[in-house]
Amino acid sequence: MAYYYGENDFKKLDNLKSSKLGVTVKSGDTAMSETSRSVVIGLGGMGLSTVTRLKRELRERVGNIDETKIRFLAIDTSKDDINLQRNDDLFKSEELPLFDNSSVTSMLRQEPQYRPSAVNAMIPTDFCPELTGDGANQIRMAGRLSLMEIGMFQGITSAISGAISQLVDFVHKTLDVHIIAGVGGGTGSGLTIDIPYIVRKIAKDLGISENRVRVMGHVFLPNVYDKGGTANLDCAYRNGYAALKEIDYFMNLEQIGETFEAEYPL
Repeated sequence: MAYYYGENDFKKLDNLKSSKLGVTVKSGDTAMSETSRSVVIGLGGMGLSTVTRLKRELRERVGNIDETKIRFLAIDTSKDDINLQRNDDLFKSEELPLFDNSSVTSMLRQEPQYRPSAVNAMIPTDFCPELTGDGANQIRMAGRLSLMEIGMFQGITSAISGAISQLVDFVHKTLDVHIIAGVGGGTGSGLTIDIPYIVRKIAKDLGISENRVRVMGHVFLPNVYDKGGTANLDCAYRNGYAALKEIDYFMNLEQIGETFEAEYPL
């Protein structure tokens, strides 16, 4: 797990942009690595902006990107932000799936007996934020509930499966999955625990051996939001604290003899 602290720390992505992203640098030239296949997944607004920057700089360095060797994907719940990037020729539409999280609000408005039992176990009484498809409003639970609404869950898992299935040759190559999120917002911090486990399950379902899969997280800490903008800094730090506590806990499950369990809609 790598941590980035602020706007200037985008410079630290140089390491990610080189060998860890499946790109080798030789005498000033660049070439795609032959030892691995990579998927870069951005979660939330910070993940979206970082994936955009990474893909743009990679294309500038290598020209045409071999999409059988590396794929990019952004999972965000802000329709405006996604549509803004879709207007650029940098991405294909499947790399920027469009999610409308107002369906989460619709789900929460149902009577408890009609909601998934996992949702009732997660949420406080009368929890029903007004989500309109313009992000999770820095509400971590709203971000995670994106995985509990059946349409969004199917869309997210289909997008991840589609990205991985475009890559080739996992008999001899390793699948490197880089997950990038800011933990001060709602979508990124809400999804940052579940997505790595979902990625591993999808890879297994696609027939990729577990020992061929490496999942790595790159997290922007809350003070990245100190650089201006409209984010609520108090929310950002609360989200960041909670997300980092969870990351620490789930990264040590083996040592404490526990396992990760989650119930998702089918």
